Amino acid sequence: MFNKYFPVLLTGIAITGVVANIYKLPVCFYLWSVSNISWAALNFASYRKHKEHRSLWQGILFSIYFCLAVWGLLSW
Repeated sequence: MFNKYFPVLLTGIAITGVVANIYKLPVCFYLWSVSNISWAALNFASYRKHKEHRSLWQGILFSIYFCLAVWGLLSW
């Protein structure tokens, strides 16, 4: 379904968000929002296909991270 390099791209976006946060740049929250919602979608799709509960819980975790990134942006 997804390109095999998609997880690498998402990891790069998330790490770039951490570096942006170190430099106190609010763009970090946008980067995290993109990476977190993408990871959540990827995990939920994996759960639907393989029925692995690990993927379900990880999808829930990244959904919560997405909400926290939005909250952080609004609170900045």
